[in-house]
Amino acid sequence: MTQKSENSPLSRIKRFIKCMLPIVYTFIFLFTLSIPSARAEIQSLPHPPIPNGFGVNIHFTGEPRDLDMIVKAGFRFIRMDLVWSRIERVKGVYDFEDSGYDALTKGCIGRGINIL
Repeated sequence: MTQKSENSPLSRIKRFIKCMLPIVYTFIFLFTLSIPSARAEIQSLPHPPIPNGFGVNIHFTGEPRDLDMIVKAGFRFIRMDLVWSRIERVKGVYDFEDSGYDALTKGCIGRGINIL
C-alpha cells in the first residue's frame, strides 16, 4: 500500500515540483542579476516623440493646489467634461463663474496648462 501511494500521480507531481524548485529559484536569481544592465539600456533611450507633452483628465473645477500638482507632474494639457446642469441651472441663464469653470480656466492659463 505504501508503494502504491508513492507512485500515485499526485506523489509524482509533488516529487517533480520538489526537484524543479532549485532550478526555478536559480533562474529567478539569474534573471534579477540582469536587471541593472537593462536599466542602463532604458536610460539611454531617446525621449518620446511627443512634442507638446502629456495631458490628464480631471474631475474637479480647479483648486489651485490641484492645478499646481498637475504642473509639477509635468502635464501640459487637461481635459474635463462640462456638466451642463452646473452651467445652466435656469433655462436660458448661463453661469460659468459660479459653476467653477471660469476659475478653472483662469487657473490653467496662469500656469501654462492647455485646456482641451
